[in-house]
Amino acid sequence: MNNRAATFTEFVGWAIGIFIVIVILFLIFAPNQLFAKVRDQAINFGFGLLPEQKKPEFQGKTEIPLEVQNYFGNLLSQIRQQNQKKNCTVDLGEIPSNDKFSIVLYNDRVQIESGNVEVGDKSALTPQIKTESMQGFRPCEVSGIAALNLHGCFVLGQERQCNDMSKASSQISLEKNKYSRYALRDEKGLCLINIYEDSIFDFGRCDPPRYDGMEGFDSDCIKFLEAKLC
Repeated sequence: MNNRAATFTEFVGWAIGIFIVIVILFLIFAPNQLFAKVRDQAINFGFGLLPEQKKPEFQGKTEIPLEVQNYFGNLLSQIRQQNQKKNCTVDLGEIPSNDKFSIVLYNDRVQIESGNVEVGDKSALTPQIKTESMQGFRPCEVSGIAALNLHGCFVLGQERQCNDMSKASSQISLEKNKYSRYALRDEKGLCLINIYEDSIFDFGRCDPPRYDGMEGFDSDCIKFLEAKLC
């Protein structure tokens, strides 16, 4: 009887030892994917979740760079100003150059949006970060015939062209080097001025808008915008 008990105890001891060795070998040589799956299941169990559930993910608050916030605030302040002098310019400051955030003007609102992010194999625009409602606001810009009129009025001093210096636009996404730091204030409100860079061979000469003004106002003519500050 004692021999049988000793034999059984010895068998149990060997079985436990073999099991421990197998576990150690598994931890050392098991594929990373399999080990990671086992680890995740253990973590999920710790959170009280079923095996097919995942630990909840919490998104932190998106931080908007200070330069974007400051420009956004100044832009809103200038848009809200009413009964101001017309056919003059307002210095909004340099448009922030930021790949992750942009300021976009729509009918009745202005907002800060985040940049494009990759979702799987597709590109999607994340929701707006901050929106300011502005009832009755209509975006406008200076390009096309409006740019030709602006050049004639501000640069050449032709009063007959001091009308229709801007045109309405349903959406304007502000980009550095595409829009001037100076905006036009006219009967439509505060309008962004499209600009373009000339060839380096023009030696800084202020030329009339090319391609019928489709590219906007020559950046070499900025001094004429500075001279027309409200």
